[in-house]
Amino acid sequence: MSTENKRNARQSNDTRSGSSEIYSSERYDSANDVKVVGGSQDQVVEEIIANRVDANAEVITDRGVYRVEALKKLLYSHENGLRMRIILGVSVLLCSWAISLDWSVTSNLRPWATSDFEQHSMGLGALSVAVQLITAVSKPVWARTANIVSRPATYLISLIFYVLGYIIVASSTTISAYIVGSALSAAGESGVEFLSSIIVADMTSLKWRALATSTLSTPYIINTWYAGHIVSDLGPTGWRWGYGMFCIIVPVVLAPATTIMFYYENKAQKSLDVSEKGPDKDIIFRKNWKKLFWRVLVEVDILGLLLLGFAFALILLPFSLYRNAENQWRNPSLIAMLVVGGVLLISFFVYEFVWAAFPILPRRCVNRTFVGSIIITFFFQLAGMVPLTYLSSYVWIVKDWSNQEWTYYNNT
Repeated sequence: MSTENKRNARQSNDTRSGSSEIYSSERYDSANDVKVVGGSQDQVVEEIIANRVDANAEVITDRGVYRVEALKKLLYSHENGLRMRIILGVSVLLCSWAISLDWSVTSNLRPWATSDFEQHSMGLGALSVAVQLITAVSKPVWARTANIVSRPATYLISLIFYVLGYIIVASSTTISAYIVGSALSAAGESGVEFLSSIIVADMTSLKWRALATSTLSTPYIINTWYAGHIVSDLGPTGWRWGYGMFCIIVPVVLAPATTIMFYYENKAQKSLDVSEKGPDKDIIFRKNWKKLFWRVLVEVDILGLLLLGFAFALILLPFSLYRNAENQWRNPSLIAMLVVGGVLLISFFVYEFVWAAFPILPRRCVNRTFVGSIIITFFFQLAGMVPLTYLSSYVWIVKDWSNQEWTYYNNT
């Protein structure tokens, strides 16, 4: 190409871009198989929309991201914005304080609760497996739901799981109900914690984001010691109140944050003009909740998560159940659990590599670095979590400590 042609092409590109900031030189929209090259931010958005939108189709995009950006813009420009941001920040911090207090208290109540059902050894092992699996599997679900639906709606859903789980725990009459309730509350708790950090990141600038998100962990410094007094007052017979009180505390401290976010998010949407809303509001979100729900299921790879969760549950639970099983490891049920778990684990890898539209384990992740990191983490968790599951029970028996001193030891 001649120098004159290059100059003309450059001038033509400058004319199209105007004074807009260059958004990106090249990027790939994998969800729609669209390659976007060059151009301003407006051109990039228009090109993505043009490739996504059919004039007669009902299309759903990342509504949650768009709405939280509008919310942030309103809170930083509204006359009461500073006051609302302070209330929002304090509410989220209090929620983090309540969640950290929950962990510092309830983790010490588990030996008493399982002993109350006369299933201490089996109960602690099964409880640990269920809680850890649910916590790991639920995080991608909360993340994608927050992007597709909205931050406050996901906050509310996770809070419902949390409260419902602890209601089941506090009123449980069997070890099975106790474990199921703990698993539900673990799913809700992971959502509340995750959304708290995401909302703080959304509302702060990049300069202060690390400090702001780190502040959410500071309550552990206080609650590590304060929880000892609560556990001591509850005692082995009052463990149900230790779970029940958080059904009240967490919703109360989180109410201001969710109220502010719901109110000002809707207000921000109503205040936008047609050009800011883009085609058909919320970037062509048409409030088709069936499509919305289906998109969440597809993009979080729900089938892959279920295969992974059930596979590890069936493989790990026999190690907690075999002592109470007839003939122990020769029990047909335990053998069946291990076999089915292994088959599901193999099916998970096949599904992720061949059929998954949004795989949680893409083929590109299978490399020496990733596999080596997984092996290191596996042995690290094995060395740490296996002894810790029963360590608090062992210390409570062999040491002549008060309940408060025992709690201090467990929390440190």
